[in-house]
Amino acid sequence: MGAVRGRVPRGSAHGPILFAEAYPIVEHLWVGLAELHGAGGTHDEIALRGVFLERRPEGATRARLHAFPVARWPEGPLALNPDPDEIVSRRMALLPPERIQSSKAASPRSDVYACTTVIYTALSNELPHPARNILELVERKAAEDPRPLAVALGRPVAPALERFLARGLARRPEDCFPSAIEALDAWHALRGVAAGDA
Repeated sequence: MGAVRGRVPRGSAHGPILFAEAYPIVEHLWVGLAELHGAGGTHDEIALRGVFLERRPEGATRARLHAFPVARWPEGPLALNPDPDEIVSRRMALLPPERIQSSKAASPRSDVYACTTVIYTALSNELPHPARNILELVERKAAEDPRPLAVALGRPVAPALERFLARGLARRPEDCFPSAIEALDAWHALRGVAAGDA
């Protein structure tokens, strides 16, 4: 089975990004996803390399939601020509436990889980459930909560951000944001963290 866990060296061009930098970009993604969920749709193809960042004339950066390339995946899954096992690894890393364990259809909750996984990875350059292979990844998702972002970063993280990530990556569907509409509201509550006020 393909390896799931890997890391890009910190400080490299593929290293983690700061929350203040990620905040407005991710906000655009939540807005796009919330519009889709509000219209009764689901994405189900959120990926790590499919968000297009667009520089506006006024200098601001906007994100277009095709999927999600904001995150810096660990080295293995970042390969330009991944082998089939790595493609499966990518997909499994983005699926909530209930979709791995059964044939449940995509839902707004699974979009939220995938989006939150990408955010976590963008901020840490690590997966929420580090694993040596797909089997271990599936087992850890079913049995363990995601590790705190502070553990992945090796430094303190604002409690409000940790709570947001924990809810977006909750093992039980009923504990997760039901859709991107609620996730967007919760993301807006993190403005103070992005500004360094919390």
